[in-house]
Amino acid sequence: MYKRFRDFVNQINRYLTEKGCKCDIKTVQSGAIFLVTTHYPEIKEYADKAQDIMNARMTFDKETLQSTYQMVIGEAGESCVLYIADRLGMPNEMLRVTIKAAYGEGAIDTYLF
Repeated sequence: MYKRFRDFVNQINRYLTEKGCKCDIKTVQSGAIFLVTTHYPEIKEYADKAQDIMNARMTFDKETLQSTYQMVIGEAGESCVLYIADRLGMPNEMLRVTIKAAYGEGAIDTYLF
């Protein structure tokens, strides 16, 4: 089982390197099953395509900025930090620049500020 996990981690490392991420996932020799939380879209994308991995997300109310404590299995979540930054007063132009840098030009229109 550990060899399968090590091979899996190596696959993720190769995938992230191809996507330009500068991170390295280290393996643990405990035989444990892992639950991972991330804001990296590359890892969410990898999990969506990989056979032995499942995405899940917690629901979040963007109006109240609070978790609804409901898990949705099979879907990757989105980071709500930009909605929180908007609510705290970050200027829209700064939010737009951040969205473009993180997710690309096309993502700007998907955020409703």
